[in-house]
Amino acid sequence: MATIMTESIITVPNEANEIIFCFPTSATKSETFTFGLSDTADGFFVLADASGAMPGNYTISFAKGVYPPARTPKSFTFSDGTVIAFPVESGHIEDKNSKASFTVVSEDSGDLSNSGIKLALIKKRYVTNN
Repeated sequence: MATIMTESIITVPNEANEIIFCFPTSATKSETFTFGLSDTADGFFVLADASGAMPGNYTISFAKGVYPPARTPKSFTFSDGTVIAFPVESGHIEDKNSKASFTVVSEDSGDLSNSGIKLALIKKRYVTNN
């Protein structure tokens, strides 16, 4: 099952921005989240909030992009009670259709929809003056 994510875009520096969270809906141990990219130079963060999650460990992994210089980002594991922000350069995971995805796997429970984890995609789209 694939869930389409809505990204939170930070457009103005030094201002508070609302984070749009996505919740797993899979009744299995894994779920794939997809999203669009506007530019191969898009830098973004995956925010994984397990502060209110069921006890357990969760792993997020990425597929390697299709462009020759792409390198697969390292997967990361987080546990209940934690919040983690993981930076990713979009050029490393982008497919030919300007799409990307990551997969979340529960190492302990069998139902991600009841895990209590929240996920967000945060992109930065502004230019700073030097």
